[in-house]
Amino acid sequence: MNPDELLNRISKSLKQDIGPAVGNDYAKTQAFMASAVLDKLSRQLALAPRHAASDRVDLAALAATLTALCDEMSAPPALRSAVQNLTDRTDNRVLNALIRILYENASVLGEEAFRLYISPVRKALRARIDRQIEFAA
Repeated sequence: MNPDELLNRISKSLKQDIGPAVGNDYAKTQAFMASAVLDKLSRQLALAPRHAASDRVDLAALAATLTALCDEMSAPPALRSAVQNLTDRTDNRVLNALIRILYENASVLGEEAFRLYISPVRKALRARIDRQIEFAA
């Protein structure tokens, strides 16, 4: 049995069998809350492989978009380096560093160029949030 299936079964047992059988209100509430937490965790584990693949695809597309922007515009060296790092290693730390560098260089880039760079970043982050809502709801 997969871990997500096991957690889902425990969640259902807490909600359908254990919670209703408990007489103490506090303990009953705790059983139902534990059920909700395990249900969320079960969904998160079940969706993790698909979400990780989507994250990789989104970050690779973001890297390609930002690389093209750097080639079209005169991007500061720090920004070019951050975009190259995103191309080489698509992980959260590299994305966080890119965002920090974008904001640090906003005045150098100018309002229009900054908007062109930050828009695809925001789109990728929004897609990640939308995926996380799948298991958080």
